Amino acid sequence: PRSTLFPYTTLFRSGGDGVESVVWVDDRMIAVGAARFEMPHAPASDSWKVATDGHGLSMSFDPCGVHDERKNWVVLRSRFVQPMGEFSGQIYAAGDEALQLERVPGVVEQQHVAW
Repeated sequence: PRSTLFPYTTLFRSGGDGVESVVWVDDRMIAVGAARFEMPHAPASDSWKVATDGHGLSMSFDPCGVHDERKNWVVLRSRFVQPMGEFSGQIYAAGDEALQLERVPGVVEQQHVAW
């Protein structure tokens, strides 16, 4: 049986390259391909969709609470939305059968910055 399942996805944009999407299963870190997020119009209350290239994972995220922060310092504006909620869906780890997630707690975030 699996002791730990921790999906971790983050996108780094540095000169147009560099994307990291991994899933931790037990003590293994497994690359699952570039992540695609379908963000709803109301990210703090509506379901998100997360999938990766190459059929690595396919999940929905249903928020149940949110940290929402807005800053305006004249030369810099920021909007940070970090819903907490539950993930459901499948993760296809290399060489393993699909792992099913049902209502696993987690967070997602969206940030806009202008200067």
